[in-house]
Amino acid sequence: MVRRRLKRSEIEIDREIVGFTLYEVDARTENQRLSNARDKTLDGSLNVYIPGHGQTANAATNLITTIVAHSQSKILWSVDIDPPKGGDHIRAKALIRIIKTRASSELFDSRFCAPEQPYYLKITLFGWSHGAAEAMLAAEMDSELIQEVIALTPGGLIERPSSELFWSFTLGGLRIFWDALRRFDGTIGRVLAVGFDIVSGVIRDCWRSKSFHLIVDDICWASKKVVGKSYGYNGTVILLFAGGDTTMRWRDVFPTCQHPDMIECVLELFRQDHFPQVRRLSVGVLEGNHVAPEVNASLYINTAFDLLESK
Repeated sequence: MVRRRLKRSEIEIDREIVGFTLYEVDARTENQRLSNARDKTLDGSLNVYIPGHGQTANAATNLITTIVAHSQSKILWSVDIDPPKGGDHIRAKALIRIIKTRASSELFDSRFCAPEQPYYLKITLFGWSHGAAEAMLAAEMDSELIQEVIALTPGGLIERPSSELFWSFTLGGLRIFWDALRRFDGTIGRVLAVGFDIVSGVIRDCWRSKSFHLIVDDICWASKKVVGKSYGYNGTVILLFAGGDTTMRWRDVFPTCQHPDMIECVLELFRQDHFPQVRRLSVGVLEGNHVAPEVNASLYINTAFDLLESK
């Protein structure tokens, strides 16, 4: 039986109270839960997902369900952190703190083991769009905990004007809507659901923060570059782009490549300039547009896990 729980809470980071929503999907068998509680460990990584900009924790149902189904641990946390005054760096700190302070009580039932018993946990961190940039920041803060980062149609790889990102996102959304409308295969339903969630999520964030200025600042953070020669994460990073994405464009990240097949030729130089300490870096360009990780979740998650297993 799959368990789903949605919780609202808050945490203090650098003297700032930050609200967050934690959505848990637990598809473990009862025997698996008992075994995990006894051993204070999971059968694989805890999958932690950071939604894209404005999205709620439980919105990307296809993506979340597919991650859980393909993982060894059969459990996922989706964490939606409210826009903080300190921006994405505070969000990343909050994510690490949330995982560490809640892991034992949330994952390992104290009825079957001593609460003070130490636990072992490793994290596979998924991030979509702006969430991918937050994931890469969090990974750098704790490489021992976060062993793998899977960035889907990722932001955070280039510095760009926030106004350009805003218009790319707006025009890209209109293209996605029009393309989905012409397909007559049900895609339009998922596209509309994602779009509605983003709009309602931004309104919700504005209401919770009581500050329109803070929401504008949060949008600007999505245009920041978070990697570079000083980037210190030393785990595994997988970057999966959508070939038809006009918002997070793979060609902006690899400007010398006219075709995705050419990326492999410049990948080592790219790694040295952006991910100098990572254990392994893989890059893929798949079909679809910016919402493809949700609309075609099986393609993206199958590819991600295949790349992880090929190490």
